[in-house]
Amino acid sequence: MNPNGQRPLTIKIKRRHKSNPITRKKNAAFLIIAVVILFSMIIFTPDAANTISREDGPVENLTTFIFLATAVTGIISTPKQTIGKKAIAAISAVSFLAFLSEISFGERLLELEMPHAGGKQLDGVHDLLHMLQKILIVNYKYHPNETSIVAIALLIASTGLAYKKRKQLGRLNSYLKKLKIRSLMISAIALAALSQLLDLNIIILRNGRLLEEALELAFSLCLALAVLKVKQINSGLPRNG
Repeated sequence: MNPNGQRPLTIKIKRRHKSNPITRKKNAAFLIIAVVILFSMIIFTPDAANTISREDGPVENLTTFIFLATAVTGIISTPKQTIGKKAIAAISAVSFLAFLSEISFGERLLELEMPHAGGKQLDGVHDLLHMLQKILIVNYKYHPNETSIVAIALLIASTGLAYKKRKQLGRLNSYLKKLKIRSLMISAIALAALSQLLDLNIIILRNGRLLEEALELAFSLCLALAVLKVKQINSGLPRNG
């Protein structure tokens, strides 16, 4: 206090936080991936695109390796984490499921006989979507009114369920934001959805197969970066004992 008994006037100045170098590198990496994807769609001929994006090709093999590495890293590191255990466990489970889907659940490696449904062999997660798409198309062809009613009812039910679970979704949003992986998870969902729309031929583009594989690769990178981000946050926490 000054001699007059008044508190001195203080002015707080907010310092502008500098962006994290890791965050800058991450953003730059995704920008490079996006540019490469768009550029490849323009310059590659269909034959070249098919060679790169073929089954068991270089892009798919890299994606498969990243899925496996993410799953193994997450499973090994989960017990050691102080916060974000559930997030890492969930991401590891998704990565492992994606890895199994990429290798057709071991069909070719172990010469397994995979089940069939709806005229489609089920050797990957995306085959379930193909099966549902075929069922929808066939039913709509012969029963358009009933199929439309069922589809609308399912859409309304899904919307109602999301509204009913809005508090849980809000808590999930806050949880991911706290772990600083919310944007990565949103990106992962968007990339996975776009790749499936291409796989189902709902979106048809030149070199669409290459774009689909590139989107799956970006999806795998999102999951890997999310696990590494949570591990990074935990490494900065004080250790007990």
